[in-house]
Amino acid sequence: GKDNWKAGVDAAAAKDLFAKGVDRAGTAKWRDHALKKGPGRFAEGVYIAGPDYETGFKPYHDAISRVDLGPRFPKRDPRNLNRVKIIVDALIAEKIK
Repeated sequence: GKDNWKAGVDAAAAKDLFAKGVDRAGTAKWRDHALKKGPGRFAEGVYIAGPDYETGFKPYHDAISRVDLGPRFPKRDPRNLNRVKIIVDALIAEKIK
């Protein structure tokens, strides 16, 4: 709910994650891409952004690929939630590096 959203935003703000991401991308990048893509050309914009998306996602893909999820249990077995937590922890660790 709203409280969880606020807690997440506050935690990210405390670590200055948004500003770091904006600084990393830079003004020229978004301006150049907006001019190339143009309004109303979403599909083409997604295609043009593909390499940037791949580059931006790569650290998270690599973090996921490095984790050992442990054994998989039968469907609906609550122990499977530990596998989810391992992924979440790896993604958080990558994000706050």
